[in-house]
Amino acid sequence: MQIQGLFPTALAAEQLNCNNQQLVDYAHSLERENPGPQRPGGWQSAALDLAAPELAELVEQVTCAIQGLAQHLWSFQSDHTLALDNAWINNNRGSDSLNNNWSHLHGGHFLSCVYYAQVSPQSGNLIFEPPHQMLDYCVPEQILQELTPWNAQRHHHVPQAGQLIAFPSWIKHSAELNHTSQERISFAFNSSIARA
Repeated sequence: MQIQGLFPTALAAEQLNCNNQQLVDYAHSLERENPGPQRPGGWQSAALDLAAPELAELVEQVTCAIQGLAQHLWSFQSDHTLALDNAWINNNRGSDSLNNNWSHLHGGHFLSCVYYAQVSPQSGNLIFEPPHQMLDYCVPEQILQELTPWNAQRHHHVPQAGQLIAFPSWIKHSAELNHTSQERISFAFNSSIARA
């Protein structure tokens, strides 16, 4: 029997060339200035100013990456592209998780990204769930010999420092607990379709 995949979901990864220490220092300075309400296991910033000089290098490289996806993956016409809508910082400390790192999606946006400025082994994977979300009901994992792209209900992505991950905003995702003594510091972005 011939088999083809229908409606594939893109998960893109790229190593960026950013000054990660500068980004970590910027995250710490924002947290000192505005610690906000206490959250279990870490801190989440308010919306970032995408024009902040400290973010210029990162914003430029993220913008280039998402616009490349718009052109080469989704084949947008030349008068349309993807533009960043907002961004924020997540600082997850060891052995706990921010409340909103549980399974969620980013409503109203087209493509979401996360950039890892600081991450170490065992500091928590990024977990993706398929958009159909009902295979667990029909086919319990206990009966499977192995997990494949056809039967898996989750994808575990192991983050790397300096790595940008991009995925459709409608894909549910979560972050595992950080089981290290080092902070996991990431910069999250949402983007939408815009006129070029």
